[in-house]
Amino acid sequence: MPQPYITILAQPDDGCYPYQALTMAGARIVQVARHRTLEALAEWCAAQTYPIYVQDDTLRDYLHQHGIAVSPNPLPSA
Repeated sequence: MPQPYITILAQPDDGCYPYQALTMAGARIVQVARHRTLEALAEWCAAQTYPIYVQDDTLRDYLHQHGIAVSPNPLPSA
């Protein structure tokens, strides 16, 4: 099984849960965590042990400011 990782999707205009964290195993989604606020997303991310990947520069900067290690790469290197 491939090493799991988390990718963050941010759609601030998308209703009640604009931030989604997808836990992936290869190309398969194994968990979806939806968050209403950036604060809730940051708290959830801080408790995770898998690598986190964020494409959005603003969101990545926000998480870095809260001490959360994230990478800009959408997928982990093989």
